[in-house]
Amino acid sequence: MTERDSDYERWLLALNSLQEVSAQYQQLVRSMQSGFGTLSLESAAIRQRLALIEAKIHTMDTTF
Repeated sequence: MTERDSDYERWLLALNSLQEVSAQYQQLVRSMQSGFGTLSLESAAIRQRLALIEAKIHTMDTTF
């Protein structure tokens, strides 16, 4: 194996490693996007529940 072949093998290994890291990063980004989507839905549900509770409290205050 020549020095040139050795350099090629090292660059190929580095490229493969970068591709693997890139794939892991993309998976992480997808997971985070999914998590933020879930949090957004939960936030909307909590906001609706809070509005309902506030309306009930207002009704109770008005009644009493």
